[in-house]
Amino acid sequence: DVLGLKEATGGADLVEADGSLILADDYRVTVEDLQGALARQALPSPRPGDALLIRTGWNRLIEADPRRYLRHNPGPYLRECRWLAAFRPALVGADTWAFETIAPAVRGDNVSPCHQELFMRFGIRIAESLRLDDLAAAGVDRFVFCHSPQRARGAIAASSPPMALANVS
Repeated sequence: DVLGLKEATGGADLVEADGSLILADDYRVTVEDLQGALARQALPSPRPGDALLIRTGWNRLIEADPRRYLRHNPGPYLRECRWLAAFRPALVGADTWAFETIAPAVRGDNVSPCHQELFMRFGIRIAESLRLDDLAAAGVDRFVFCHSPQRARGAIAASSPPMALANVS
C-alpha cells in the first residue's frame, strides 16, 4: 500500500482527486517506497508464487476523470520490477491502467519496458486496474488472490476480474 505509506508519512508525492488523495500523476514508485510499505504493514518478505500488488489510489480516477486516468500513470520502473522479480512472484499488479510508470521523463522513448522485462525475462504475469481501495480500507493486506482467466484459444490476456479471499474480523 504505497498510497497508505505516503499518507502516513506526509509524502509530498500526493495530489487530490475526487476528494481523496492519490499518488501524483507520473510518480515513480521506488524500491524504497515498496520496502517502506512492506515495513509499515509488517508484511513478511515476499515468497515465490505470491501476488504482489501496488496500491496508488489511481483507480479512483476511472469514473472521476477518465481522461486523466489514461493520460498519466504512477508506478514502478525497471529497477523496481527487477527488485520485485527477485522474489519470484507468480504475478505483480497495481490499481493503474498500466503497471509501470509511463512518465516520459522516466521511460524516454521506451514502450512498456517493465512489461517486456517481467513477461519475457522472468515469466511473471501482470494484473492492472485492480480495485484495491476496499481491501486497504478494511485493513486487508494478506489474502488469497484468485483469478480465473477467460478460456479463449490463442488468448494472451483476459479481462476477467480477480477476487480476494480474506479473513476479516
